[in-house]
Amino acid sequence: MWKPRKAARPFTDPSERRFRRVNMPLRKRFGMTVREVARLLDEPFVDRVIPLAESQIYRKFAANNVSKKELTEWLGLKNESSTRVFLKDIENRIIAQALMLGIVSEEQQTPAAKVAESKARLHRDHFNFAEGEDDRMGQRQRRMERARPDGVAA
Repeated sequence: MWKPRKAARPFTDPSERRFRRVNMPLRKRFGMTVREVARLLDEPFVDRVIPLAESQIYRKFAANNVSKKELTEWLGLKNESSTRVFLKDIENRIIAQALMLGIVSEEQQTPAAKVAESKARLHRDHFNFAEGEDDRMGQRQRRMERARPDGVAA
């Protein structure tokens, strides 16, 4: 039976992360433990970012007073991965507020986070891109006029 040949396409493998920005959670980016993040809640103005109930939940989790399984059941979530997402959201809000207040600084990033930032795709400047497109179109027009100076199409 005839089978079509598979084309080799480099960089189409979903596991290829060479051209993707590494999205690290802030806790891992700054190399902090869960207890260090919970300690940030003691700083003034950081605890205002999240509701009191969520801060108490996070403090209990950080102190190992409740497991992820128990926390999942208590919150009424379907599985532990949803609990992980919930906790990561709380952590990100706490650390983002601490960054804004200057409690945590950018210099505290882990080496892995710095490497991930350096390999990240830079934001494209759309103005320069459009300007470059205009230049290319003008060059193309001039080449066409040089090839057929009388303006007669072939």
